Amino acid sequence: MDGSVKSYVFVKVTGTDTAANNHLLIQDAEGDSAWNTDDWKKIYELNDTENLTTKTTGDGYYIYCGDLADAYYVIDREDEDRDVTKLGDIFSHITFEDVTNDQFAEMSKQPNFGGTEITISACAVQAADDGTTYTDAFAEATFATVSASGN
Repeated sequence: MDGSVKSYVFVKVTGTDTAANNHLLIQDAEGDSAWNTDDWKKIYELNDTENLTTKTTGDGYYIYCGDLADAYYVIDREDEDRDVTKLGDIFSHITFEDVTNDQFAEMSKQPNFGGTEITISACAVQAADDGTTYTDAFAEATFATVSASGN
């Protein structure tokens, strides 16, 4: 695209851990994880932006690593063969934990759906041609927010 630059794309996810405590799970109807770990790689936990995480899902920071990115996670928007407007969902489903009515009634912690908010924030940072890494770019990231509340 004319005027576009090579960029890293980051996503910040919050609220999925709280949702899990309220019996809302990031999984599909078959019970499989609905996290898109093919296109998004978790790089940091929310409280630790210095070290890479060993976890692959949950609240934290992610970088796009799908087919539109190169081996260094850089997306080249000037490549006209790529539709970079569709990077893929970070996750595709949220389901209620499969419990019986009796189990639900016995739960020591009842769901508080009014307090459940999953927030996904995104940021693109220009990739410099001087060998700047995604960790350097992440240090410059600021995130715009879109949220969906379970009220």
